[in-house]
Amino acid sequence: MGKKLAFGLGMISAAAYVVAKNMTPAEKKMVRDRVAQAATNVKETALKYDRYLHEYLASAEYQQQRQDWEARFMQAKQAARTAAETIREQVATGSKPETTPAIAREDLSESMTLSDSDDQLQDDIILKTMPTENGQPTETFYPNGQVAD
Repeated sequence: MGKKLAFGLGMISAAAYVVAKNMTPAEKKMVRDRVAQAATNVKETALKYDRYLHEYLASAEYQQQRQDWEARFMQAKQAARTAAETIREQVATGSKPETTPAIAREDLSESMTLSDSDDQLQDDIILKTMPTENGQPTETFYPNGQVAD
């Protein structure tokens, strides 16, 4: 694959060199202007999306989501730490551990139940299934609970 890639790049470079040598100065200027315009468009697009990202990161919505994620992470971390301490204590006292790793995972998953706000978010998505002419069902996605009739 490396040889094919090198050969292909060599061929493209040779073709570009031949074309560049046979171009008139006006054509060279036109190509240079088009490349410069394309580069400017790419830079402007990158700056636009960078601005969107910074606006989102500064928004209250993101800050609230981040606090929720951190709270869930701390909850899971504490549940794992508690399960590990329980197992260590049972092993240290010589008793048979009542909590196995599988039970600890179940306890952890039970402690990570969805909060009311998460249930509310889940209700914002609506899927509507309708049959088509050929009998194949289609699903239409309606975000934010907006159903079209």
